[in-house]
Amino acid sequence: MRSSTAHKRFFSIDDIGERFGLTLIDMGVLAAEQQLRLSVPVVALPVEVGEIEEIDEGQCCSIPTGHRYLNGLVDLLPHDGWIALRNGSAVIDHLDAEPGHYVRIVGRDPDHPGLEVNRSCRARCRRSSSMPRRRRPRCWKRRSVGRSRC
Repeated sequence: MRSSTAHKRFFSIDDIGERFGLTLIDMGVLAAEQQLRLSVPVVALPVEVGEIEEIDEGQCCSIPTGHRYLNGLVDLLPHDGWIALRNGSAVIDHLDAEPGHYVRIVGRDPDHPGLEVNRSCRARCRRSSSMPRRRRPRCWKRRSVGRSRC
């Protein structure tokens, strides 16, 4: 009987760097240019979701539509991916969302909102359409700010 191989959704940053000869700065630039999508795994991450409405020219307001708990891989905003790769870590307060919408990380600790991601742990990177299909990155670990380390 033939066993089926599960589709791997991520690869480590180290794997991507080695495979394509990229430095962390190179990958940060690719993330900033939206050619590489960085993601982090989360379990029961509390978030607020909503819509962004333009009230005046150039001025917007966010309109909450609910709260959720996210599980699985969630995408970082391109500038957060750049900062995390460049600095080694970043505290993020929003995740990538559909145009006109937002996902704000509520966090578990009101004194330390946000989510800290760092390179030394297991975050993930997903392939964008410009990356070759065979390999995708993985690298980060997630933890709520103010919580115990992994």
